[in-house]
Amino acid sequence: MRQVTRAPRLPRGGVIGIVSVSAPEAVAEPERFRRGIATIEAEGYRTRTGPSTSRCNGYLSGDERLMAEDLHRLIADPEIAAVICAGGGTNANRLLRHIDSQVIIDNPKIIVGMSNPSVLLNAIYASTGLVTFHGPTVVWNFGEADGLTPRTYAHFWPLITGTGQVKPFPATPNWKWWKRGTARGRLIGGNLASLEGLLGTQWAPDWKGHILFWEDIAKPTNILDRCLTHFRDAGVFDGIAGMIVGELVACDPPAGGQTLEAVLHDVVGDLDFPILCNVDLGHTADKLTLPIGCEAILDSEKNTFSLIEPAVQ
Repeated sequence: MRQVTRAPRLPRGGVIGIVSVSAPEAVAEPERFRRGIATIEAEGYRTRTGPSTSRCNGYLSGDERLMAEDLHRLIADPEIAAVICAGGGTNANRLLRHIDSQVIIDNPKIIVGMSNPSVLLNAIYASTGLVTFHGPTVVWNFGEADGLTPRTYAHFWPLITGTGQVKPFPATPNWKWWKRGTARGRLIGGNLASLEGLLGTQWAPDWKGHILFWEDIAKPTNILDRCLTHFRDAGVFDGIAGMIVGELVACDPPAGGQTLEAVLHDVVGDLDFPILCNVDLGHTADKLTLPIGCEAILDSEKNTFSLIEPAVQ
């Protein structure tokens, strides 16, 4: 793992590049995409969309090389201060072999995405040390009829513009400590099924000492069980400092199946780190933007999840 670096903060009136790195959701949801762009521009920023946002090749936004070149082009453009993913998908790991770490190291930019693109966010952090951001996407968050929810808005813009204070994330009544304790470490994580694609590859991060957060959507608990067991058997859980489980969406047990709590008990119940569940960080309308690579603290006695350093410089 390289030394951690931070991108320059997003300046007022700066340019934000929009890229698609997996599914052609900007093409499939053109009205939401246009609305998302308008929402960003209404904040006083300019946008520049890459060719990937207008391409469709089945379940991909064009050829994998096109998507990677598009990402690199936006990152290397000196006028662009941040890059936000258009949406999600299932196959962002196609781009892993094309990532040019040196381009990213030479041009550190704010890179934002979630769901399937989280595989790239973690690979970029692992290979370059750059802090990346698990946060809202153009189609599925900015593109809502009312734009970002107040809670999402309050934790996104201040984080990437560097105008917010470093302080605990406000807890919600849904947060639940499945295992109590304290932990300090750099954040790492994202969509569980997508992160699984990093295991055994050269782009996998060094999980040791990190606080791992994960979330998912439309995966019954037997599938989550399989993913978590793979992480356990790959040794990931042996060295992490703590775990944060997002508020899962449509991840109910199959008929006669185990609850998530039962799965956690079976797979990680004998491991000694705190676990905070039901945090709004993924496919929920309200979502915290989490900077992958920033140091954070979990403290069950204080019921706090806190960043302890800024995410941009």
